[in-house]
Amino acid sequence: MPAPCPSHDDLQHFSLGRVPEGQALRLEEHLARCPTCLETIQGLRAEDTLVEAVRVQAASREKLPGGEAVVRTIGRLRGLQESVRSRHLAVEQLVGLLAPPLAADELGRLGPYRILEVVGTGGMGVVYRAHDPQLDRVVAVKAMLPALAVHPTARERFLREARAAAKLTHDHVVTVYQVGEDRGVPYLAMPFLKGESLEGRLRRLGGPLGVAEALRIGREIAEGLRAMHELGLVHRDVKPANVFLEGETGRVKILDFGLARASADVQLTVDGVIVGTPAFMAPEQGTRGPIDARADLFSLGCVLYTLLTATLPFDGEDVVSTLLAVRTTTPPPPHEKNAAVPEEVSALVMALLAKMPGDRPESAQAVAGRVRELERSTGA
Repeated sequence: MPAPCPSHDDLQHFSLGRVPEGQALRLEEHLARCPTCLETIQGLRAEDTLVEAVRVQAASREKLPGGEAVVRTIGRLRGLQESVRSRHLAVEQLVGLLAPPLAADELGRLGPYRILEVVGTGGMGVVYRAHDPQLDRVVAVKAMLPALAVHPTARERFLREARAAAKLTHDHVVTVYQVGEDRGVPYLAMPFLKGESLEGRLRRLGGPLGVAEALRIGREIAEGLRAMHELGLVHRDVKPANVFLEGETGRVKILDFGLARASADVQLTVDGVIVGTPAFMAPEQGTRGPIDARADLFSLGCVLYTLLTATLPFDGEDVVSTLLAVRTTTPPPPHEKNAAVPEEVSALVMALLAKMPGDRPESAQAVAGRVRELERSTGA
C-alpha cells in the first residue's frame, strides 16, 4: 500500500525547515511521487517566510531565518517541483506510445497486454506493469522508445536484447516470455519481479553488505553470467541497477540485456561511442580493442567492491575522469576499507579488477567456484 499523505502540519514544518533530517528525506520522497502534496506545500500561507521565498525565488541566507537548514529546504522544494513536472511530462509521453485503453483500470494497450502503470525508464526504453489477459498474470513489458526505434542500430540493439535473453533459461537470469512489435514499437514481456534492485538495497542500507550476503550475491551473478557466456554472449553492463534481488530470499536475477551481444559481433557499436556504465566498465570497453566475457568479470569485481565497501572502486567527477581512473588507478583492497572483509575475499575482488583481461580469473564458472570455496573457508 502507498504511504499515506503527511498532515498539513507536517508539510508546514517541512517547508520551514523544522523537521529532523531523516523525516525530511522521507517527506521529500513522498513529495516526489505526490503532486497533490507538492501543490499543497506550495500553496501554504504567504506569511510563511520560507514558502514566500520559494514562491518569489528570492531566498538568501541573510534574509531568511533558520540559516543553512532553510536554504537547503528551499533547494529541495525547487528540485522536487521540477522533478514532478518532468515526471508528469515523461509519463504523458510514455502513455502516448500505447493504443487506446479498453478498460477503466488501464493506461492503454501494447500488443496483447493491458498496460497498468509506468514503472521506470532507461536510455533505450520504458518498463510498464501490465496484465496478460490470455494467461491472467501480471507481467513487465519493456518497450523501445519510438525516437530510437527509427534508428536501425538502436532498434537492432533492443531486438538483440530480446533474442539474447530469450535464449537463456537460468535461475539467475530474467526470463523473456514474448518478443513482439505493435504499431512500430518493439517490446518484450518478462516476469514482473517482486523485490528490489541491488542498487536500491545499497541505497536503503547506506553502508556495505555483510560478507556472507555479498559473496552469495556475487556467486549468483557469476552463475548467471556463466550461462550467458556459454552461449557466446557478453552482457557489457553488469552493475547494481541491473541486478534484481527477488522476493524474501533475495535471489539474483540479472536484468537488461540492452548492451548484450555475441562476442564475435562487432557491427553494432557506433564508432566513438562508449557503450556501458563508466564506473563499472572494464578498461577495454573504453577503447576499440576486442571485448570478451572477461569484461563482465571486471564489472562483477566492481560490483563486489561496492557491496563490500559501500564505495565505488573508480569514481571521477565526470565520464572522462572516471574512464581515466578505470584505466590508470588501482583502488585500495576492500579489506583496507572494511576490516570485516577477509583478505582472501579481498584478493579475489582485486584479481577481478585486473587491468589486463588475461590477469583476471579465466571464466565466470571459475569465479563462482572460487566464491563457493570462500563461503566455506570463511564461514560466510
